[in-house]
Amino acid sequence: MQKKDKKNIPMKVALFLGNYYSKIAVDKKLSEYWYRIGVQNGSHECKYIFGKILSEKDNRFDKIRGKFWLDRVVADL
Repeated sequence: MQKKDKKNIPMKVALFLGNYYSKIAVDKKLSEYWYRIGVQNGSHECKYIFGKILSEKDNRFDKIRGKFWLDRVVADL
């Protein structure tokens, strides 16, 4: 799949794939990847989960990004 095609993936599909790789296949990198795709496509659920994943990392930059996405979820309500 080419990079430009990923923006056209429906939000629900990205959320489903993020959940699949997070809970069933247990591949953190792929789950984070699909949640990010969902965020780029406007999924509020993906914004929350992606923000939570980033805020739980040890990297300071990731924590800042995680807080940004969690704040966006609240702002979008």
